[in-house]
Amino acid sequence: MVQGVIYYDAALQIIGVNPAAEQILGQLAENLIGRTVPSGQWFIIREYRMLL
Repeated sequence: MVQGVIYYDAALQIIGVNPAAEQILGQLAENLIGRTVPSGQWFIIREYRMLL
């Protein structure tokens, strides 16, 4: 399984994505970087699958 990874800062602004995330979301990195993670629409989890 390929995992999509989205990197974000403390203000939940997207600062980077990997190619798998682009493919899963159907968006290029340039369209995602700078956007804010939508509160309540995405679940943010740690690498061991625990919710933050």
